[in-house]
Amino acid sequence: MTRHRQAHAPDGFTLVELLMGVVIFLVAAVVLGNHISSNYRSTQAQKDKVFAYTKAQAILAEIHSSLDRGEFAAAIDLDVLDDGIVPRPTLSIARDQFGALIAPDHPLSGNIDREGQWVWSRRISVRPFTGLMNRTVRYVSVRILKQARSGEVHEIASLSSVVNSVGSAFPTTQVFDVYLLACENIPGWWVFMEAIVPFVESAITDLENRNPGLSVRTHWITKAGYGRDPLYRPYINDTVDSRQTVNDIYYYPGAMPAGSASTFYYVPDLIAAKVSLDGVDKNGWDPVTNPYPYTLADHWNHAMRYPRAKALWDTRTKAIEDREDAIRQAQQLGVQAPPPLIDMSKEPPLQVLVEDMAQRPDHYRHSLLINLHGELLPTPALRNFSDAAKLPTELPYVRVVTHPEELRTQSPPGVTGDVTDVYLRVYAYVADPTRYTGPDVMDSAHPILLEVMDMDLTDGTGSGAAAPGLTVQCLQGGVMVAGNNAYTPFANAPNYNFDAFTFPAMTWSCWFFDPGPGKRKSTLFVLYNTPLRTPYVSTKGLNTNLRSRLYGLEYVPGPIGTGNQFTKNLDTVGDGPKNTARWRIKIPGVLWDQQRFTTLDSPPMYFDPRTTTSQDVMLTVRTRIWSPLATPDFTLLGSSPYGADGSFVEPYDFSETYTWWARTRDAVPFTERAQYRGDPRHNPYRDLLNGDPDFPNGYNWFHDSLTNTQNAKTDHQGIANAFNRYNSGPTFDVPRVMQVLRNALIQSRSIYTTLSGYSYYYVGCGNEIGYDSANGYPSSIPVNLRPWGGTLTSTGYINNITGARHLARSSDTNYWWGMTWLGELFPDWAYTSDWFALDAAGKPRGNLTAGTATTQFKMDVAQTVYNGRAAFKAQGTAFNSGHHSTSTVGCVSFFNNGTTTAHFNHHFLTASGPPVGAGLSLQNDFGFPVPTSITTTRPFTVNTGSNNPPEFALSPYTTERCTATILREYVRHTTTYMGSGLVRLANTSNTNAGFIVVNGIAQTTETGSSFLAKWCLLSLFQSYFELGDLTLAHRIPQPPRVEIVAPTEISEILNPATIDISYQVEWRRWDRLPYTRTTPSTFTEDETQIDYVICYSPDNGATWRHIQDDDLATIGEKPEDPAYIIRDAGTGPDVYSWDTPRATFPDGSYVIRIEAYRRNMALHYSVHQMKIYIER
Repeated sequence: MTRHRQAHAPDGFTLVELLMGVVIFLVAAVVLGNHISSNYRSTQAQKDKVFAYTKAQAILAEIHSSLDRGEFAAAIDLDVLDDGIVPRPTLSIARDQFGALIAPDHPLSGNIDREGQWVWSRRISVRPFTGLMNRTVRYVSVRILKQARSGEVHEIASLSSVVNSVGSAFPTTQVFDVYLLACENIPGWWVFMEAIVPFVESAITDLENRNPGLSVRTHWITKAGYGRDPLYRPYINDTVDSRQTVNDIYYYPGAMPAGSASTFYYVPDLIAAKVSLDGVDKNGWDPVTNPYPYTLADHWNHAMRYPRAKALWDTRTKAIEDREDAIRQAQQLGVQAPPPLIDMSKEPPLQVLVEDMAQRPDHYRHSLLINLHGELLPTPALRNFSDAAKLPTELPYVRVVTHPEELRTQSPPGVTGDVTDVYLRVYAYVADPTRYTGPDVMDSAHPILLEVMDMDLTDGTGSGAAAPGLTVQCLQGGVMVAGNNAYTPFANAPNYNFDAFTFPAMTWSCWFFDPGPGKRKSTLFVLYNTPLRTPYVSTKGLNTNLRSRLYGLEYVPGPIGTGNQFTKNLDTVGDGPKNTARWRIKIPGVLWDQQRFTTLDSPPMYFDPRTTTSQDVMLTVRTRIWSPLATPDFTLLGSSPYGADGSFVEPYDFSETYTWWARTRDAVPFTERAQYRGDPRHNPYRDLLNGDPDFPNGYNWFHDSLTNTQNAKTDHQGIANAFNRYNSGPTFDVPRVMQVLRNALIQSRSIYTTLSGYSYYYVGCGNEIGYDSANGYPSSIPVNLRPWGGTLTSTGYINNITGARHLARSSDTNYWWGMTWLGELFPDWAYTSDWFALDAAGKPRGNLTAGTATTQFKMDVAQTVYNGRAAFKAQGTAFNSGHHSTSTVGCVSFFNNGTTTAHFNHHFLTASGPPVGAGLSLQNDFGFPVPTSITTTRPFTVNTGSNNPPEFALSPYTTERCTATILREYVRHTTTYMGSGLVRLANTSNTNAGFIVVNGIAQTTETGSSFLAKWCLLSLFQSYFELGDLTLAHRIPQPPRVEIVAPTEISEILNPATIDISYQVEWRRWDRLPYTRTTPSTFTEDETQIDYVICYSPDNGATWRHIQDDDLATIGEKPEDPAYIIRDAGTGPDVYSWDTPRATFPDGSYVIRIEAYRRNMALHYSVHQMKIYIER
């Protein structure tokens, strides 16, 4: 029998089974993954919520803790925490040592940076408690938000708390602008600058604290000017006292020896200019923190001319504003902010300030100014003619410079007899004929390069030919040029490219230069083969005697000849001084009709200036020596010796001058209308001479009488008034400087005061050294005497304020000495070894080595230096040593009022007297304690005789006589004199007036700096309000008290499409008190003369926007755009309807701000702010 076995299936899964298993597995995996992911997200969300709520709770705890510690005394303080509608990345309210919020990743904050973005942010809201009519209660909400990787921001946590503060909201406020003159390199007299600055700051803070709603906006004027020499770097001691060895001759004493009356004389920390601080460069060029440095303007290094000073100030201000914006943006983004600049002050130098006050008086109308230098009047070291260009290493001792014949040239068409053509005179000379060994003619590799800015003076064909009517003339002779040394009259010079000539000859070429869009265009002139020497040939040229050569130099830039003309030149036969110009360029007035002025476009647009707003032109002319070693950078700003990459460029091969091609003399800046410094024979302008209608007798009157032994005035007939110093003191033109300051005060109708004492008894311009026993220094300032010719260790005392001024000189027998009024601060032979020698940090030294060796230098008494060097003398010149005491006549010059027998005077009469009249209000109205008896040592009058200054009986001072009137008495003297009071100083025509608070109060050592600072502030503010008296001429319209009536901080604002802002003014102080105790209750001003500016802030004051169009606004500055100005509609409340669409104004806190300005006046405004909350 056959058996059959049962068949079995093979081992494993079928395909169907396998696929089914995979499906089941995948489903399970997905389910598990979803479960895990869900759990992870849930867990992460829970962690996020825990983190967010923890941070929200921590921030609320910080707020309550700060309130408990008294950091928030009022609601307005608590409101500062409000973020508005803008989140912040810092999850804390803690701030660093500088007052800024701590960094987002600080441990107290704990934020996370993810690919350059902060993951977390916070938004704090502070608003009144809804339904509760209580201004001191706040409802604080803290929201914590998280940014997803997609960029979306989600709110994770929100906590709120009720906080009760103890104060009120933002008070109605009046803001007053106070300008404080505290120049960094000019000392005080009867005051210590190290003490008075902090005392004034403290007094201002105290005044504001005692008077909530009174706000003082300070403008610290700490710079007298910007120095011309870009390398000048005087030494100042800080860590060692002034008796320790000093190795530089240009020196500012800093730290005083132990036991002195003050810790410092000059305070290093107050100086922002470039100095050598204990031998280390300070405030020099740095690409990040100091891209536009400046040097001190002082007795040695004179101030830049106004156009360049203004340009440098504009450049520095723009850099500061850019850095402020960069810091603000970085803080808003929560990233590392760039460092501030070394100097973040946007205030102008004193030179620019007084010019601006005269040119734009409305901008400074009724400004308040305090001179913190006591009896000493700070002044900028002004001089209105330019220094020569030079190349000390390539062409030692060679100088080239251009001067216009007139400071102001009549613009076309002019009137009959007016000259409407500009004439430029170009000079080349040797600065030290005793050392110069080079050729007598500038070689072909180093021609003179002349650049006339903003004009195309070519014929427009591109061929290099000049415009029709333009002439370039030369005066040959004295040296071999074109094979002849005979002098010839000025004649048209051959154009190098077109005319035939005998080589070498005085030739020229020109072309139009366009450096690109946005840059100034110019016409370049190259002047070849210019003679440097003027030998006497056939009685032409300059003789070698004292009469002919000015200080031994072959450089006489002034007009020599009858009628203030340049008729006596090198071609003139005979002895005596002659104008030494070698080139004369005429730029014809007809070029206005031909529209040869250029814009910044490339190619430029051409225009006639008479079609512009100003209708006048400041024609700028630059002069250089062409150097074959470097390509000239014609676009160089010239205000800094550094290139864009920080590399040093040739700093001295640059000279810039100006002529104002204008309809009237008024186009010329006030600070440019006189010479101020230097020998009047170096004045190059004929319209500054006697008899000229523009600026008659504008030369320096006080350099020298010019009639000592010989009479030099005979050859210089345009110089009518010359004195051996001003009242035997300063050698610069003190009355002209005071004229500038007086004019600025009167034009702007400002209120000005000094701290104490005999007003303007001293005058400073920088680097004055001296004190007396009244200042606690009976022997003056103790110093190391090495800069004055002493040994390394010799010490003594220096006083050039009441003693004698010095000159810089080399220590050898045939010495060099510095003619500062020509810009000569160092000899060319010491340029490489001293002046341009690099220190350990690679910075130029900018100084000269002190010592007695033949290659070293020292300071010596000015007249001694002059008398000891026969090679550098001038005819009729005694060169008396100057100092800085104007004595009793300085105040008479400043006021320039009355007659020779009745004018302003101080008096030496010490007595104590009480505050009287308006003086009693200083304590009662400002909450300041005032002594019942105040010592006055220098009382004053406005109508007594004697003490007449030398210029008082001469024009223009006789024709500009002012009227001084005492308006208020503050402190009574025991005599009929005034101890302290308010004086009105009106101009001759009585169309304008300035106001001066005169304080004859005792000096610092008797009265104390703190009291002086407080008294000055109080008397200044009291005077401002007293001058609101409706019966006074030239009265000051008072600022109103402005208040937002609605909405208020407790208004409930729900889903508004518009918000009506209601505001009103009343004619009282910030605190609703009358302006003065004699102000009638019915007092009003013309309300229609009020302009309002309304802004709002969505981020609690971090930024502000105009309410009209939401554009960014700058608070505290009246906009120039009239679209942002709201004029008062008349008596009573005004209403402005503010559009607040939901899309632009989401739920959150906003601050409304209203500013009230007096019509056409930028300073002293009233302001009120109100915090509101919009609910959506």
